[in-house]
Amino acid sequence: GLNPNEYSLLTYAGVVWEDGRIGETLGPIYVKEPVFFVSQEAMAVNQIDLRDKALPWQTVHDGAATLPLKRFAAKHFRGSESFIPCAFHNASFDLGFFDRLFGMAHNTRAPLDHRALCTISLLRFLTAAGHVDGTKFPNFKLQTAMKYFGIKGADGSDEQRHSCLEDALAAAQLLTKLFELVGPRAMVVPEESEEFDLA
Repeated sequence: GLNPNEYSLLTYAGVVWEDGRIGETLGPIYVKEPVFFVSQEAMAVNQIDLRDKALPWQTVHDGAATLPLKRFAAKHFRGSESFIPCAFHNASFDLGFFDRLFGMAHNTRAPLDHRALCTISLLRFLTAAGHVDGTKFPNFKLQTAMKYFGIKGADGSDEQRHSCLEDALAAAQLLTKLFELVGPRAMVVPEESEEFDLA
């Protein structure tokens, strides 16, 4: 979607990131709202067929669409599963869609740390600090960052595929690259402090 106040969340995915290592993945989870609100622009990008009954749609009204995230959090973030530390590429945008999902399903905000790391914000800071060549960043889109840092997708290309899981994996790799720019000590996180990259 383009705006969580207007458009439906169709899919989500995530990956565990710890000390620069990518762990277990979640998703993609297909989210079925009672009525889909979509834009032609977004549908042209994600290429999801809303009429495809073979897709494993999880309904929102009964909370089924939130269960995979809750179970994943309980497994990997025991003790903080109601306040999951996470990172996104464009955090405010993605958090808005997760809040839409949990608002519709449970009338509450998503159980995510809303002070999440944002790789766009980190990129802007590192550009300002001279660690990243700003002339190579006409924008801070994920695809631009993938090309700059040589991050490859599942098919071996540096083209963003607009699959939620591939986006999450690329964002996790980008987070590692950004930490490496600062230095190896920055990669060490406190005990039981995994990050969860979502898309």
